[in-house]
Amino acid sequence: MAGGSSAGDVDRISDLPDDLLHLILSYVSDDAAEVTRTSVLSRRWRRVWIHAQKLCFDDDRQSRWRRLANFGGFVDWAFAQRGDADIQSVIIFMSRLDSATPEQVNEWLRYAVRRVVKTFWFNACDSTPIGAWWAPPPRDHGHQLPTVELPSHGRTASINLNLSSYPFRLKLPASPAARYEALTDLSLSSAWFGEDEAVAGRRTLADFISSCCPLLRKQIIDPMRLPQLVLRAEALEELIVASTRDTQTMDVTAPNLRIFELHYFNSMTSVTSYGESIDLVVRITAPRLEEIAINNSTLEIEDNLDLRIHGLASVRRLKNLTPAMHGHNCCNTDYGLWLLNNCPNVEHIDLRLRYEMLATHEVDDLTDNGAPRLYKARSMVIDACGLDQYLVTSV
Repeated sequence: MAGGSSAGDVDRISDLPDDLLHLILSYVSDDAAEVTRTSVLSRRWRRVWIHAQKLCFDDDRQSRWRRLANFGGFVDWAFAQRGDADIQSVIIFMSRLDSATPEQVNEWLRYAVRRVVKTFWFNACDSTPIGAWWAPPPRDHGHQLPTVELPSHGRTASINLNLSSYPFRLKLPASPAARYEALTDLSLSSAWFGEDEAVAGRRTLADFISSCCPLLRKQIIDPMRLPQLVLRAEALEELIVASTRDTQTMDVTAPNLRIFELHYFNSMTSVTSYGESIDLVVRITAPRLEEIAINNSTLEIEDNLDLRIHGLASVRRLKNLTPAMHGHNCCNTDYGLWLLNNCPNVEHIDLRLRYEMLATHEVDDLTDNGAPRLYKARSMVIDACGLDQYLVTSV
């Protein structure tokens, strides 16, 4: 300062009250490495970072900027320093298999469901995830998969587990007293539950959701080696099945379900082995169902998607439908017309038409083929990539 004043030597920021220091910290970053580095600012700041309410641990981000010698050890240290203090959000990204051991992952999971109040997201997904839809799932070496176990009790409102890089075997809590009272959102991706094996005392996904998660509103699931997906959920409002590999039957009873989505139904990951046909039966009892979305343009003609959905009178929106088309490159998409015919009160429709699904000289004219009458439809969106020259006014 002018005049040689020594006022610049005064550590004014350390004299601020704790609440204001915590507010300043909230603007720094959610990167755990950045947050913990604030401890070097002054003696007063050594323990301020433990009050941060959002922490993101990302081994890929840290390897680019300042490679940590031991990512797993850093996460362990950070959780140990925080102790029993609650936190709003914890996100852990593992892009390399050697970043942590399964034992460390289980410790993080135990810590998170006890201390994280709002959101816990664990993503173990490297550059070529085994559980990706384009890669074959491990069918012959399931006994070698590391196990991740959900603790018997949790306080977290939202849990997202993406286990595709190992993949992990996910063990659900077997205790009859297990409870996740606050859980409203649950996402499980590329998790193998081992329900295809006969093991005494194992808790199934259906039992966990119906018995332990009374407030569950949204479920996203991308299961592996789960022949039957059975759900009984009173509070469930949104169900998204992100993949149906290995699944032969879906049986859902949810009196408050409003949204059902089925994504990436791909013949490359069929029930038994590649190249074989798929038979999937979907049974849904949901009297308040309002929206159905089936994102699928890859069903072969020999595949069968059998929809048995009760309560279609309440459906108001159909999304990502691929109506049946005929020709030497056609796909089996009869479910699209079935939904249009059986949802009498539908108001909004999204259709997907693809050029590879029909020969250029063959277009299906539905005007003389018992086309559904959409008396209450108010809007229709048609995604017709490559078919512009074939669309006619009768559509």
